[in-house]
Amino acid sequence: MKVIIEIEHFDPRKGGAEAYTALLCDYLIKQGHHIEVLAMDWQNCPSGINFAKVPVRGITRWQRWISFVVNTRAIVKERGADLVLALNRGGGMDLFQPHGGTVPGSQRQNILRQPNFLTAGMKASVFRFSPKAIVARMLDRMAYKTAGRFIALSRMVSSDMVHYYNISEEKIALIYNGIDLQRFHPDTKEKYGLSVRRRLGIPDDVIVFSLVAHNFSLKGVRELIIAASNMEKREKCCWLVAGRGRPGRFLNLAKKLCVDSRIVFTGAVSRTEEIYAASDVYVHPTWYDPCSLVVLEALASGLPVITTKFNGAGELLQEGTSGFVIQSPRETDALHNIMTELTNRELRDYMSVEARKLAETIPWEKHFRRIEEVMTHTAS
Repeated sequence: MKVIIEIEHFDPRKGGAEAYTALLCDYLIKQGHHIEVLAMDWQNCPSGINFAKVPVRGITRWQRWISFVVNTRAIVKERGADLVLALNRGGGMDLFQPHGGTVPGSQRQNILRQPNFLTAGMKASVFRFSPKAIVARMLDRMAYKTAGRFIALSRMVSSDMVHYYNISEEKIALIYNGIDLQRFHPDTKEKYGLSVRRRLGIPDDVIVFSLVAHNFSLKGVRELIIAASNMEKREKCCWLVAGRGRPGRFLNLAKKLCVDSRIVFTGAVSRTEEIYAASDVYVHPTWYDPCSLVVLEALASGLPVITTKFNGAGELLQEGTSGFVIQSPRETDALHNIMTELTNRELRDYMSVEARKLAETIPWEKHFRRIEEVMTHTAS
């Protein structure tokens, strides 16, 4: 089957949808499919993929989005394929997989995370009137009118598809993300754990709660710091935040709350498995994640997970067994109570085993096999 995959940028090193696309392409090529990727640019890509450059024009980001959608539609019409799959944005697709969730759902959560009514109103006004936000919604709406079938990474995303675009549930395939069970494994703790802790200056007997993110505000770093400052046993704990976000104002908050000596910002990391290896618990108090890969990576690494109902990956967790789901990042009391509970070594050990068991039910192979089935059904 000839498959065209549309993605704006393609560099697997950046993680997210781009790393996911590389894994998907690799799987489909091994199954004998002919894969062509339409992108504005690409680098560090696996072999066996044919690329076609999508020319784009425009000064602003939203102008380039429009150009990308218009030109992918033209290229698809010219080249032809058995199936066209778009991730997040594209034109002329048969199958749509919004890896970042729906645009209205994402905008809703960004308004919700604002600390007060004034800033929430300002954010809502930006989304209502700014050309970038308007175009994002317009192109999202066009994608749902163009594609005949859809892939949702969680029930949360599926519900938003139905709510915002009136998509029939029969047209939506619910397929949670998968995980690399070899790369992310409890054995990495023995391999990397102590050396990473020593490099970061973390004593061996300290309980480490970690979070991996790039958008610190959206992923709840502020709320995590507040919860950490309220813990009575915080002298026994450390909070490790990895990612390329800007830590400045979060460090200022930590200093104000007298917990800065317990918060470590590592900066960007290329091997997230080393962060999990140095950790005892993974905390992800996110405001929006369609189905967080880092949560699944942490589970596969044998870490109990704490996240929120705004994370599609939380739908997989067995409450109190492999992890905990709080209603909102704003519930910092609930978050610090659960973190306090997880200072218990016996509970962590039990949940570590259960976390790995859960991860073993969602390997990448299972995920990609389901994707292939939907692709085949859509093309027929």
